[in-house]
Amino acid sequence: MRAGSKGCDLSQPSYTHSPVLLPTTGFHLEVSGRKLRILFVSEFWHLPQQFGGVASNTHDLAMGLAARGHAVAVAAALHSSGALGLWTRALGKLIPKPKVRDRLLGYPTYRRWNVLDALPDLIREIKPDVAIVQPWNQIRLAQELQRLAVPVIVYFHDVDETHLGGDPRSLKNARFIANSKFTADWRRERHGIEVPVLAPLFQRERYATKTDRSNVTFINPHPAKGCDLALALVARCPEIAFSFVRCWGLSLEQEALLRAQAKAHRNLTLRPQTMNMKNVYRHAGIVLVPSQVDESWGRVASEAQFSGIPVVASDRGGLPEAVGPGGILINPAAPVEDWANAIRTLC
Repeated sequence: MRAGSKGCDLSQPSYTHSPVLLPTTGFHLEVSGRKLRILFVSEFWHLPQQFGGVASNTHDLAMGLAARGHAVAVAAALHSSGALGLWTRALGKLIPKPKVRDRLLGYPTYRRWNVLDALPDLIREIKPDVAIVQPWNQIRLAQELQRLAVPVIVYFHDVDETHLGGDPRSLKNARFIANSKFTADWRRERHGIEVPVLAPLFQRERYATKTDRSNVTFINPHPAKGCDLALALVARCPEIAFSFVRCWGLSLEQEALLRAQAKAHRNLTLRPQTMNMKNVYRHAGIVLVPSQVDESWGRVASEAQFSGIPVVASDRGGLPEAVGPGGILINPAAPVEDWANAIRTLC
């Protein structure tokens, strides 16, 4: 296939490029030119143990801040699988509570089985001037950081209350930012707090590439991301090549379904998760984002637009902000034929 820009404005990504400084209602990450020690904190896994929008945004923001001369570190949960997890489990048989610190990503990453419990030791070692709290368990992490006398910024990346860890209104003197107007509006309506917007940061060189526009690319074939709809499109459009790029972990049943569909449909290729998104986008003519949940932004839409790749996405959550005029938005409950027509329009 060869996708063009019919109906789309692809002259530039639709989002407003985020500054490296965090303009958070009077808080500024450069005070009189002083470089700061900045700690990103999460009870979720980080690259390369976890792929996704939050991890990628944390990485690009950390790299951008480090390029400004700030001392940046990340504290994240440790996954039990993979080389890091297996090595830590083996080390734990020799050393009680082993302390894992690596620089695989260009900055120190501290990985712990329980980040909340590890915070006192981490703060003593890192001595951050400010902590930026990411999903999951944000409120409990922020409360503990405040108890340890660390200034806190809570960065909202979703509207999921399940793993928030408390009520943001319980925090005193914390600052809040959100990754989209959708997220900020949701937090205001839910909690009555005003949250400035800091749209996701991107390192252009990680994404921009020439593309042969040979397939429709769907990143993260998970049910919540619209995998069933994407598979229906594969069956409905046998003349179009589709590439599904793994991201989140799948259950055994979900993985078996994907493999069975790839075997049944010659126009479907499955690809492994990767940090090298250029290798993904250099073959993408369209990026498909059929999410069935409220995305707070939709990072892959912005990544694709660096290479002039149009997006066909669900018209819900923060996706309209991310896609802007660079694609086609469709009601997520629309029949599969509407999605197929949109794809064919751009081919």
